[in-house]
Amino acid sequence: MEHSAMSTISSQHATPVDWDKLLPPSVGIFWRHRWKEYVQNYGFPFSRGYIQNLDSQGEGPPHVLQFGRVAYTREELVGWLNTRQAMHPKGNLCRTPGKSV
Repeated sequence: MEHSAMSTISSQHATPVDWDKLLPPSVGIFWRHRWKEYVQNYGFPFSRGYIQNLDSQGEGPPHVLQFGRVAYTREELVGWLNTRQAMHPKGNLCRTPGKSV
């Protein structure tokens, strides 16, 4: 097998992200209205609009309403991201933190 074919195969099977290790335990609630900040700081894989669409279809992470805003507990969000990642063909949903969306 050629070197370029090997690199293509290995890039398709990236190591999955363990969101429990990546997200700080001190943050108990993640707010949907701050999603863009989380994409930049933690590499969240989806845009805020996509999460809103998933929520409206009942396919987003389990959420609660606090002060009229959608929030996700850390535990529920980590579980959902890890499950969603397992369904993704490339296995790694993490964006590079710090890159604009």
